[in-house]
Amino acid sequence: MVEWGDAEPHREATSPSATVRTLLVEGDALQRTAVKAMCAKRGHVVMAVSDAAEALQALDARRFDLVLTSSNDGVGLVRKLRSVEGRRLCCAVMSSDDALEEASSEAGADLFVRKPLRVADIPRL
Repeated sequence: MVEWGDAEPHREATSPSATVRTLLVEGDALQRTAVKAMCAKRGHVVMAVSDAAEALQALDARRFDLVLTSSNDGVGLVRKLRSVEGRRLCCAVMSSDDALEEASSEAGADLFVRKPLRVADIPRL
């Protein structure tokens, strides 16, 4: 399931005021809706998908500044993204499981965000 936020079309992220293009990967529909709303409050344009396979399809079709993942295989998704030469974007893993912080870092995640999230926890880039 792919969902777009109610924000403007993409602009180049060249200044602090530019829109951050975010790919949200969240398996739980309720969480997906809540995190998408938080990202929008931070000025992000959000495309939301439910799993890593949909995320990889979206990344092949569009350009993003941030991948914010909490899917069951979020660490695996980050590992795949880091293995592709020439693809560099900010990757953040969200979880309430502290044990995933080290695994996320080892996979190449730029950020680990603890759940439950607050709007202030959403990266601005």
